[in-house]
Amino acid sequence: RSQDRQARRHASSRSEPAVAESAQSDPLQAARLMIRMGRYGAARDRLRRIATGSADSGTRAAAYTLITESYLAEGYLPRAADSYNDAARVAPDEPVSRNAVFSLARLLEYYVKDNQAAVSAYRRYLRESPRGKYRQQAYEALCRLGDNASCAAERAR
Repeated sequence: RSQDRQARRHASSRSEPAVAESAQSDPLQAARLMIRMGRYGAARDRLRRIATGSADSGTRAAAYTLITESYLAEGYLPRAADSYNDAARVAPDEPVSRNAVFSLARLLEYYVKDNQAAVSAYRRYLRESPRGKYRQQAYEALCRLGDNASCAAERAR
């Protein structure tokens, strides 16, 4: 175990220049790199500064989505769900936010196993993004989860 920790620390110290260089050109890219390196907490710290800062709403939503990815990598499902909700809240008209609602629904259905909450999130996605990229998949999920009203509405189209 200590050898693993030492190896990660050594890899981390070698990659510091890559993170610093990436941060100058694209702060989200630097956080992505940190997530790939397994530096989840540090990535979240950087992303929270972006998400709560003065960046445009789409960038803030993307930061929350990356925070979600870091939580998922560590198995923190409730925190991941909260971060998807944050992404949807900060930029409701941005595609990244709408897609976060769909991703939240998937998370609730497949990993949290809360079908009622998943149905609610799929419905929210369809309400907020009626012509969205994942429209068909959302309707299929609602049918699979037994939401007959939504199923019937889709078949009538």
